[in-house]
Amino acid sequence: MNLRAADLDDLPTLLDLAVAFYEEDGFATPRSAPAAHLPVLIDSASARVAAGRP
Repeated sequence: MNLRAADLDDLPTLLDLAVAFYEEDGFATPRSAPAAHLPVLIDSASARVAAGRP
């Protein structure tokens, strides 16, 4: 798998992964929190969000 910079097209998959991560570790983070933060992180020049390409 090759990694690449995520873009907004990846948002649905990244959001599902983030929610699953928090739920698995017992956090009560509402889906709305990563839904609001991920687009900002994806567009930020100072953050790195990766996505995989098979």
